[in-house]
Amino acid sequence: HDALPICSVQLNRYIFNIFQENGVSLPKDTQERGLAGMQDWLNGKQICRSWWDTLVRDNYRDQERLLVMESLSRYKTFNVQDLGTIKITPNLWTTEAVVAWFRLLQREGAIPNRDAQLKQAENILRARVNYQGSAMNLQGKLDWEARWMLFSSADQEAMGVFGIAIDNASWSSDAGKMARGIIARMNKGLWDTTLANAWALTTLRRFSQKFEKDKVTGQTLVTAPQQKQVFDWAKTPSGSDARVTWPSGSMERAVNVDFKHEGGGKPWMLLQTRSAIPLKAPWDLGYRISRKLTAITQKTPKKWSDGDVVNVEITVFAKYDQPWVVVRDPIPAGASHLGSGLEGSSALLDRDPKVKKDANIPDDYPIEFEEKGQANYIAYAAYLQKGTYRLNYRIRLNSSGTFRLPPTRVEALYAPETFGESPNGPWPVSP
Repeated sequence: HDALPICSVQLNRYIFNIFQENGVSLPKDTQERGLAGMQDWLNGKQICRSWWDTLVRDNYRDQERLLVMESLSRYKTFNVQDLGTIKITPNLWTTEAVVAWFRLLQREGAIPNRDAQLKQAENILRARVNYQGSAMNLQGKLDWEARWMLFSSADQEAMGVFGIAIDNASWSSDAGKMARGIIARMNKGLWDTTLANAWALTTLRRFSQKFEKDKVTGQTLVTAPQQKQVFDWAKTPSGSDARVTWPSGSMERAVNVDFKHEGGGKPWMLLQTRSAIPLKAPWDLGYRISRKLTAITQKTPKKWSDGDVVNVEITVFAKYDQPWVVVRDPIPAGASHLGSGLEGSSALLDRDPKVKKDANIPDDYPIEFEEKGQANYIAYAAYLQKGTYRLNYRIRLNSSGTFRLPPTRVEALYAPETFGESPNGPWPVSP
């Protein structure tokens, strides 16, 4: 047989795609045999089989086949009749499959109802992209059982959408935000897989060639009322920060900040506003948070006293999927956490009662680890999907007085622009 034996059609697909994207030409014989192997796989002529082939769900099998078809279309060997072997359900597909479907529709004009399906795919991708400050995330599952077999990852899916933004004029206004968001996804200088690293370098190189081909030179002028700052790109070629203070008496009216570049290239600009304003009402910038106090033991009914045990229930509503989300809730001075193992910390009183699960009770907050400090209770979630969650902790009140606590806060650690706060009123505790 002339085709290459395909033991991992997805690995073969990745190699062909990354070479084609970087303009690397394979030897003609190798290319023809590899493409023939992928076509044979689509036709059911598999040489190597694994447990995956018998247990894979139909939805993942359809996506697996679609990804291979998109690779074949890159080399002009796609047969539109192959689409008849899969069910077209892009709303149910992973983001990488939707990106492949979008690319396939762009290249292949013979696909039935092409224009309408292309618009649908674009709308699905736009709906899944979430910008929060400088971060870019995609809505969907953190992980799914077919990801490793399809040679996919969360960062790789983000690269696919980024590539579409680079190539399509209708997305060009998003390309700069996406580039910054892609960089923000790095962890210790790397993306989540070797394949994602290769795609990131490839895609960022294409982005730079299109949007940053001219070196930034000259000066950039930043002006605000009674303030002016000049950036000299010869002195700061990597860019810098400018801090513009709020003009006095401007809190009740709009303030203009103007940017003007004189020189070569087009520098990128990120504008953030920061202010220290007392919180009077809940603030929702991606998260909504509420707090409920319930007495476990109480000396005087409906009145907090020294020695009472309190259950604190925090409810978090997350609008977006985010990695590493932290909840920070303040406690009164002198209060002690239960269940810490220290003397006087009751493990029995700290037990959270079993609650019968129903549709009206939020999911438990997926705590990766927690800190029970002298001033706060802090809970970390490694990944928090869109939804509503609850968590409980218990404290014993050990000091009397009226305690004025800072707001309760939930925040995405690596996208601090995504947060929620809720003010806490005075907490009186009697002797």
